[in-house]
Amino acid sequence: MSTWAQAPQSMNYQAVVRDASGTVVANQAVSARFTIHDGSASGTSVYQETKSLTTNQFGLITHAVGTGNVVSGTFSGITWGSASKWLQVEIDVTGGTTYADMGTSQLLSVPYALYAANGGTPGATGATGPTGPSGMNGATGPMGATGVGATGPTGPAGSGGGATGPTGATGPTGAMGVTGAKGATGVTGATGAIGATGATGATGATGATGLVANGNASGNTLYWNGTQWVASSNIYNNGGNVGIGYTSPQVQLGVKQALAVGNEQAGFNKPESGRLSFEEDLNYTGGTSGPNCGFQFYYNGGADKLYLLRGCGVIDTTLTINRGGLAVGIGTTTPSAALDVKGNVKITDGTQGAGKVLTSDANGLASWADAPAANPNIGFSVQGAGVTSIPSFSLIQLSFTTEDFDDGNGFATNQYVAPSAGLYHFDAQVFWNAFGSNTGFTMLLININGNHYMESDSKAATTQTYTANTLSANIKLAAGDIVTLTAYQSSGATVTLPGFDIDQRFSGYKVY
Repeated sequence: MSTWAQAPQSMNYQAVVRDASGTVVANQAVSARFTIHDGSASGTSVYQETKSLTTNQFGLITHAVGTGNVVSGTFSGITWGSASKWLQVEIDVTGGTTYADMGTSQLLSVPYALYAANGGTPGATGATGPTGPSGMNGATGPMGATGVGATGPTGPAGSGGGATGPTGATGPTGAMGVTGAKGATGVTGATGAIGATGATGATGATGATGLVANGNASGNTLYWNGTQWVASSNIYNNGGNVGIGYTSPQVQLGVKQALAVGNEQAGFNKPESGRLSFEEDLNYTGGTSGPNCGFQFYYNGGADKLYLLRGCGVIDTTLTINRGGLAVGIGTTTPSAALDVKGNVKITDGTQGAGKVLTSDANGLASWADAPAANPNIGFSVQGAGVTSIPSFSLIQLSFTTEDFDDGNGFATNQYVAPSAGLYHFDAQVFWNAFGSNTGFTMLLININGNHYMESDSKAATTQTYTANTLSANIKLAAGDIVTLTAYQSSGATVTLPGFDIDQRFSGYKVY
């Protein structure tokens, strides 16, 4: 009867799982990947498997390598005797497939029992090593079956009555019975306390100085001075805002003094001298197509003009400033005056209103004012001698018999009453019959509110023919002022006036 020993196609593995900070990962599902390399830690992979495991309250995992989910190779096909074998362990503490390499170590004595299971020829027995310290007793496994050996032959019986013959030699021991199944692994004992931290090793040599030196203040930025990188606060960066020239920027980019925008390659007197954009879209370039929106200041040095451009896709020139001619254009690129506006102008200062006009004071300060009222048709003309005799040395108010027209209804009862304030123009004429002598003179007077305002040239009395006095005057009147005509003669006798209508006339009109 023959028997064979069988080696299980697996080997035990235990480990305590910790996270990157060294904390034990307890009671948590983790993923493991086991790889067996041939010949060295980086040798060819002859077998690989994965396994989802759960740590206990101490972070311990236990696994029989060879029983997981096979990725490549077969555990039973590993040639354990051909070369050294190395076990690589990788863990993902989140239970996924992003494995962290936990290291690779050489498999030593125990797994090589698997070599014998594969029928390898045993080598010569090596010298017995010193006895190691006794390990803790594991649980006793069940007893294996008793081996069955052949019973040796019974010796011949002695002669009757004679002494019993010697016992025959013991027969050879029978073959060893099959090893019983391995008992269950006992519960793992609690992890021992962590040993004291070892002494700190000696400080290593200082590494080579880096390319960039440390800054000397918060917010430093670097610049190349031609020889090396230098930290400076001229450009200050606090991680959110940048300041040029000062260290307390309150906006994303703050400039303490001047900001110049120019095209160094094109030159300041060239068409493309510089642009400053305010962009709704980061791709705004001032082009003529696309969805880009924004404002842009564009300086054309060749034309000596600064433009303010605006728009979305199609760009309009909103403002043009001539550098040389001191001209500003709104809505036009060719301003011809200090301010040239194409389109409507709106000025509001609180005095604006419908129908008002823009006027200025002596200093040129403009404001809105009521438009002057339109000049109505105001004027009159009358003729005819209502009075036919003038005593000597007397001022007599003239009266008239015929009214030619009276626009504004200002003439009545031989007097004119100004309907509104303004400048008026008046003309008057009176004829005299021949005098009885050549003594004295004649005069025509215009009166405002009963007071003499202006008189005509005096004419000498004559017995030969008619004498005439005429008068023209421009008079500034207030509304309601009364205008009358009076005649005077000093011949020493009463003088009569012709009775013809055309000989006595009085007319006037409002200039403004």
